[in-house]
Amino acid sequence: MYVRTGFTKDELAFLVAMALGGTVQRAAWGVIGVSGESWEVTLSANPVTGEPDDDFVNWPWQIEYEPESVPTAAGAAVRDMGALLEALWAAGHWAVAACDYEHLLPNSGGWHAGRYLGQPGAV
Repeated sequence: MYVRTGFTKDELAFLVAMALGGTVQRAAWGVIGVSGESWEVTLSANPVTGEPDDDFVNWPWQIEYEPESVPTAAGAAVRDMGALLEALWAAGHWAVAACDYEHLLPNSGGWHAGRYLGQPGAV
């Protein structure tokens, strides 16, 4: 998932934790991710540089979702990533999923219904 927001990593991690019912994981150097009962989320600055408005691959944050259980991975991923997309959009952030199951997510993972660009005026 790619996210365009003015949030810091800490603020974004808190939003992810609230949306998915997880716990922010910290190390001495700061936030390293969010974890739940059967999943982990890694938040990282996007290494691709460019103008954020040009394309989602240039947006500043990447969120990686990893379920711990392979047999239930597909259902859990669709449920959790759908909830996270909805939470990000509701908060006014730009978010789009880029995954094998995006067609199963709300608004096709952000590709339709104006969700690709988030809410008007969002940062």
